Amino acid sequence: MVTQVDDRDVRSLFELRSCLEAQAAQLAALRGDPAVFAAFGDDFTQWRDLFRGPAVSDGQVRDYFALIRRFDEAVDEATDNSFLVDAMENLRTHVARLRRMAGHSQRRLEASASEHSLIARAISRRDAALSAHATHVHLNNSVEHFRQSWRPAETDAPEGQRPTTATEKPR
Repeated sequence: MVTQVDDRDVRSLFELRSCLEAQAAQLAALRGDPAVFAAFGDDFTQWRDLFRGPAVSDGQVRDYFALIRRFDEAVDEATDNSFLVDAMENLRTHVARLRRMAGHSQRRLEASASEHSLIARAISRRDAALSAHATHVHLNNSVEHFRQSWRPAETDAPEGQRPTTATEKPR
């Protein structure tokens, strides 16, 4: 079975993701343990530096995504809002599907690590506004990476002649 993803699906998903994750980051900044998020900031900075180096292995990429999962879990816990967490969990299922479709590039991984470091450090400083803003920037960059990755010819095609769907074979 092949599933379709169109521009409206991607737009809608990232609109919702932006709202939920920005709110979660703000709540984590207000309610979370600063030391926990300072440590995540350090971890993400180390990954950023690693991604600036020579090619990374698939295992390292898996380890990086595991760090993101742990960070998401820490944010979830810090929000102290089970309804928000439930909504984000449902959303993450769809985001994971898009991530598989887009694949990864070392350049995007480096940027992602830098963006996550900024979010974590803002949370650790209890800066709710910066936490939300950094989250919005990260998600904007993520959606742009996705759009370019699953439709690389789009950037060369004139407006109106761009593909509007992508397919994925379930794993």
